[in-house]
Amino acid sequence: MKSYSLFVLLIFSSIAGFAQQQKWSAGLYSHMEMESPHYDFSIGVQGKYDFALRHAAQAQVSLGSNATFLEASYLFSFLDRTKSNFNVFAGAGVGHYFYSFNSSFYVNNEVVTAEISDNTILLSGQLGISYYIPKIKTSIYTGYKAYYDVDYDQLAPNYLMLGVRYHF
Repeated sequence: MKSYSLFVLLIFSSIAGFAQQQKWSAGLYSHMEMESPHYDFSIGVQGKYDFALRHAAQAQVSLGSNATFLEASYLFSFLDRTKSNFNVFAGAGVGHYFYSFNSSFYVNNEVVTAEISDNTILLSGQLGISYYIPKIKTSIYTGYKAYYDVDYDQLAPNYLMLGVRYHF
């Protein structure tokens, strides 16, 4: 009986120990600019691949009211994901930002409004927290993100990100 209990304990501890060993995850991602009067919001999809215990790569596509973001990032997890369902992460990435806006100007003393479309390269940095729920193989996360616009030499340091991922 004692060896049977030890065997069952070893089986359950190995299952619990490998609860976060899934390398692939996908889910929904959103970010919101926290600067008034913009409060721009975008939502999209995201895929993540954990290529080492604390290292991951992710890609995401998100759509806003007048913008599309394509982004790839490297993430570093500060805590061992096999020992804790809670984690703290930091990351850096590069992306492409496609946007359009309406602009008004004068032509022959008349106001003309035109839609202007452009795109730019963005560098990003992020810091966040996540929590993995083993029973449903899902993680939720939130964090802070800053973007640097390479083409226009502008910093936008005020984004809140939220997301949920399912782990395969």
